[in-house]
Amino acid sequence: MVLYVNIVMFASQLPESVIKRLSIRAKELGAVNLGQGIPSFPTPPHIIEAAKAALDDPGIGVYPNFLGEIALREAIAKKLNQDTKNILVTVGAMEGTATAILSIVENGDRVGIVTPDY
Repeated sequence: MVLYVNIVMFASQLPESVIKRLSIRAKELGAVNLGQGIPSFPTPPHIIEAAKAALDDPGIGVYPNFLGEIALREAIAKKLNQDTKNILVTVGAMEGTATAILSIVENGDRVGIVTPDY
C-alpha cells in the first residue's frame, strides 16, 4: 500500500507534457487538434459498425502489406488519378514522417527536428 501511494504522489507531481498542454490549448481555442490523433468530434456510427464487423475478419491481427492495404491504395490512386506505385499508407504519423524523411535524406545529410516531435 505504501508503494502505491508513493507512485501516485510521484506521478501527480510530474509536469504535463508539451503535447498535452498544446492539446488543452487547442481545445480552449476550438481548434482541430491533429497532434495526438484525438478528433474533436464523436466517431460516426457507420465507422463504429464497420469496426465491430472487422472483429470477425480472420485477416485482422496479421501484418499488412508494408506499403499499405492494396484496396485502400487503389482507392486513393483512383481518387488522385495516380498509379498505386506512388502511394504509401502508414499506420501513423511517426511512420509516415520517418518514411518521408528517409526517402529524401541521404547518408551523411544533417537533419533538424523541431519538437515536439514523434
